[in-house]
Amino acid sequence: MHALIAIETKGQHGLPGFNAYLKPTIKEWYIDEKAPATDAPQWIKNCYKTSYLNKEDATTLLTKIVNKKDEALKDSRF
Repeated sequence: MHALIAIETKGQHGLPGFNAYLKPTIKEWYIDEKAPATDAPQWIKNCYKTSYLNKEDATTLLTKIVNKKDEALKDSRF
């Protein structure tokens, strides 16, 4: 959702949350295959389990999101 909002608003909204939290979390959990620690809060473990993607699908999805975001924001000024 953050990526879509960032794309639609030309980076005015959603971009910080995507870049600072969601993108690194997707990379860590699904691409680097580092699941949340056993002592992580239950809501984090629930997020991991509910949104689970295999490494290949996560890589493909994140690459497409980043490319689409970058294309949409290439002419934006912040």
